[in-house]
Parts: sequence; structure tokens; C-alpha cells
Amino acid sequence: MNEEYMNELRELKGLLKDEDEKLVFFVGAGISKPSGLPDFEGLTKGIIDAISTGKNLKNEIWIRPEVLLLIMHDIIGDKAIDVLDILKSDIPTYEHFFLTKMAAIGHGNFIITTNLDTLIEQTYKEIEVCADDEEFEQWFKKRRKEKCIFKIHGTLDKRDTIIATLDQTRGELPRTKREVLKYFIKNYDMIFCGYSNRDYFDIKSVLSSTETEKKRFWICHTEKKDEFKVERKENSVKIFCDTKEFMKDLSDSLNLKDQINWDLEYEWSGNGFFKEWATDIGPYNKNLIIAHIFEFLGEWNRAEKYCNKCLKETEEDADIAEIKWHLGETHYKKAEWDTAIDEYKESLKIFDRLGDEKTISRLNADIGLAYYKKGNLNDAERCYKRVMGLTNRETKEYADALNRLALIYYQRGTANDLEEALKKFDESIRVKEKLKDVRGIIESNNGKALTLYKQGKLDKAISLHEKNFQMRKDIGDLRGSGQTCYNLGLACAAIGDLPRAIKWYKRCRECYEKIQSPIQEISAVDYRIGELNLKECNFEEALKQFERVKEVMEGLGDWHRLVNTLNNLSKAHFKKGNLNESVECYKEILEIYEKRSDDEIRNRVYGCLNAKQNLSDALELFSEIKDSLNKNKALNALKRIEKICDVPT
Repeated sequence: MNEEYMNELRELKGLLKDEDEKLVFFVGAGISKPSGLPDFEGLTKGIIDAISTGKNLKNEIWIRPEVLLLIMHDIIGDKAIDVLDILKSDIPTYEHFFLTKMAAIGHGNFIITTNLDTLIEQTYKEIEVCADDEEFEQWFKKRRKEKCIFKIHGTLDKRDTIIATLDQTRGELPRTKREVLKYFIKNYDMIFCGYSNRDYFDIKSVLSSTETEKKRFWICHTEKKDEFKVERKENSVKIFCDTKEFMKDLSDSLNLKDQINWDLEYEWSGNGFFKEWATDIGPYNKNLIIAHIFEFLGEWNRAEKYCNKCLKETEEDADIAEIKWHLGETHYKKAEWDTAIDEYKESLKIFDRLGDEKTISRLNADIGLAYYKKGNLNDAERCYKRVMGLTNRETKEYADALNRLALIYYQRGTANDLEEALKKFDESIRVKEKLKDVRGIIESNNGKALTLYKQGKLDKAISLHEKNFQMRKDIGDLRGSGQTCYNLGLACAAIGDLPRAIKWYKRCRECYEKIQSPIQEISAVDYRIGELNLKECNFEEALKQFERVKEVMEGLGDWHRLVNTLNNLSKAHFKKGNLNESVECYKEILEIYEKRSDDEIRNRVYGCLNAKQNLSDALELFSEIKDSLNKNKALNALKRIEKICDVPT
């Protein structure tokens, strides 16, 4: 047991006993595993095992159980919720008793959990429980100090709270739950235990986007009982240890160890449960669920395969129409626009015959989107106008169709079309404001801001993007916040306010880092920051950014962007007076040309570099040969460079 670990235990002991300190425990499925209940992975694998037809897919699919339950609920209704009976238990373990002891000794200590089971409540019967939106709302209004468990994802005691949680996976945490969670993040130190932080659809975004000076302690379970490691980053502390040993050590420091029975631990014995639960789910529905899972995971070929398996299991028109619709989706996602349109239209014919107007409207919207992606704007426009004729003017479907029409006019880009786009965006926003569709409002605001940018009304575009940024921040939309920051960077650079542009690009980078965006996206932001610093003569900062981009591009093998980056590195070195480093960058470019077998350009550039005469003047022109895909441009630049360097030709 190392000293760093002991220091963290002492700090936690102080937080628990200090009347002036506030502490909240945030716990996940890991704390109920010793009760013999499956964790999220066990729950998911059990379900997949039970619904697999043919090949067993339980070891090939990883999906959040909330998403899996949502998919199943859309297909088989409340039968999907029945599978959660596996979590019913009246056998709490040492972990639940530990939590209630910790909450009981503290001053204002609370428990937040994503768990649906009722094991914590069973060990602390006098504690208040908040599980639905109304209960969260009532607590938040009064900010009561009584002990309370906040069940973010609902509870088995109230089935409607679980169904509400499934709806959360389509968007974000409801406002009341989000405000309560943000309140605790801002005002309380937090201990996370048995929680993976993988709830990317609701909780993770709030944790990442809420600024706080309070500490977060993450108890990261390891199987080795004698392993203790501590990692610190700003106000976050990760403690790697055996969770049971941590609980024992903390209890011991508070003289509570003997009050908990540490032998309360059970093996899971529900192996036959899932097969029994799935007995009355037919092969059509099983294949349809798996097809939807692969759609969600973006595995479009496998989704198509299971859609075709569904077609073999049914002769019902409604079923065939639905599968054709999903086949259209798979081809759309593979950018096979014509095939997607054909499948959508086959589905549309059947739904038209069945008289399902709502679905007809949605299919027309999908066909319109496929035409839009294909670049066929006229057919796309006709589809969206058809949608508007089929739907009520005060519905989300109508507002979305208006938004799509606006984007078509934006793409056409004439002065009249851009004015028409602004009108459609405004009309869409009006409907969405009535519906309180925050994400929809943000989407239309974004389109409107881009249109204003294209019109050259940059100040108005910036103002609207800034409004959008705050709205995205309020709902914890980190990816959207990053994209808006990027757009703000572009707009501020366009009006010549480069320091402000750099600030927005840096905020974009912070957002992308928090959500662990692909390195290519982060690197693109670094490149823009480097370019602007180069223009601002902040050469050290420019070099730092371009070196970072260079490392990424080398790792990805993206030679075209690597050449651009080396070119900018050479410029920054040259402007800073580092002539030798500038030359070395161009030698690296030549090595890339060599791999492309462009001997003429390579040899002539080497001649200029070796001549050394007037090289500093020539280096400013080397940027014009950076694009090896444009040989004529490179050769024209070389003629001028050779003249400056007095190279015989």
C-alpha cells in the first residue's frame, strides 16, 4: 500500500467527517455485481445469446444495454422491459451496506446511481428516493438536506421511469435530472465507484461539459488486491485498486470496518433466465432486433444481411414494407443513393396501399434526403414539399421539412436562394420554438448562421453562432459545441479578428478532446490554429501546432496533408530565422516526392537547395510546389526559384 493511496484515503476521510464539506457518491452497476446480479456486459450478452438465430453473436456485439432495450422496446414493446426482472433481488451485499454507512456519517452526503435495482434502498430504508422527473423537480426546488438517492435511469419499482430512460437515449437527460446532476457537480466533491462513465448519450456529456472546481475521485477496479496506483489530472483523481479493499480501508479509517459484513457476496445463478424470457419472441422479431443493432453500430452489411433474413420469415405487407425501409437505410449509409431510393420507393408503395399517412410522410423525407445527398436538389425539393403537404404545420415533421428545404436553397447559393433559405430557417425555428425542440432550434440556427456567412453578413453569423454555442453548452452537447466553435473560428478569421478566431478554435479542440473525437478531427483544428498563429507572427506557437499535426499525419500515412504541414513548418522556421530547419522541412517534402517517383521535381528542387545562393528569397516560393498532384504549378514555381538561386537550366 503506497503513500499516495494512503494520502487519498486521509483526504476522503476528512471530506466525509467535515461538517463544512459536501460529498456525493456516484455508483454504477459494478457495485451490484457481488449480489449475484449481471453487470451491463452480462445483461447484454445474455440478451444477445437468447435472440441470436443461427450464429451466436454474444461475443461479437458490444452495445449499451439502454440502447439495446430501446431497440427491443420499439419492436416487442413491454416484453423488452420484462428482461429486467433478472435484476430483482432482495440480497444486498457489503458494497450497499458500505454506501449507506458512508452516507449516514456525512453532513449532506447523497447517493446518485444509474442502477435500476433497489438494493441500496433495502439497506437504508429511511432514505428518500428520487426516480422520476417530478421527484427530481420537487427536490431541486427545495434543495433539501435530507439524505436522498437519485436514480438517474429510473427504478424497477416504477416501470414507467425505465421506459422514460429508454427515451433519453434518443436525446439527452431531461432538464430536471440534468439540473440536479449539474448542481452536485458544481457544489459537491464526488466519488465514482462501480461506474464506467460510458453513458455517452446522457450522463457523460453533462460530466464533461460542466465546469467545476470540486474534486472527482474515480475508484477504478483492478483484480490484484495488492495493487494501488494513483493518477491525478487537475481536479480529477483516479485510484486504481481492488474496490472491496478500498471500501475496507476507508471504513477502517473511520472505525466502521467491523460494522459491515464483508462476506456478503454471491454468485450469479440466472443462466437459464434469458433463454426462457426469449421463448415467445419469434424468428422475425429476433432477426429484426439484430438488424437494428447492426444499424446502430454502423455495420451496414451485417444489417442488410439480417434484414434479408427477416424477409424470409414474413409474408405480411406491413413487415415487408418496414424491412424495405430499413434496407433503404443501410444502402443510404453506404452512400449507395440509387439503391437506397429504390428500396425506399418499394416501401412507400406498400405503405401507400396501407394508407399509413404518417409513415408515408417520413419515407418521403428519407427519399428527399437521399436525393439531396446524391446532388439531385430538384427531386429533393419535390419530396420535402410533399412532406409539408402531408403533415400538420405545427409538427416537428413539418419543421424538419422546412429546414431541409432551406438547406437546398443554401446549396444552390444564388442571392435569391439564400434569401429564401433564411425565410425557411426562420419559419422552421418558429415551429420548433412552439414545440420547445431545443436541438431542432439549434440545427436551424446553425443553418441560418451558415447562410448569413455565405451572404457575407459575418457579424450576424458570428452573433448567431455564439447564441448556438451557449444553447449547445446548456444541454451538454459537446460535439455540437465543438462544431460551433469551429464555425466561429472560420467567421472570426474571415473578418480579420485572428486572436478571437484562435480562441474559438482552441475551445473547439477542448470539446473534441473531451469526447475523444477521432485524431484526424483534432488535428484539423490544430492545423487551423497553426495557420492563424503563422499569420499573427506567433511563430513558436505555430511551430508547436504544426509539429503536432506532422506527427499525426505521419502516423496516419496521410502524405498530402503531411506535405502541407511541412510546407507551413518551413514557413514558420523561415520567418523565425531558422534557415537550416526550413531547408530540412523541404528535404522531407522531397523524400515524399521521391516516394511518388517525381524525379524531375525532386532533382530540380535539390539543385536549388544545394545552390545556397539567395536561398532565403527562394524559400518563400517553395510553398507553390507543395502540392505534388499539380505538376504544372510546381514546374512553374521551380522556374522562378531557379532564377533566384542562379541555377543553370
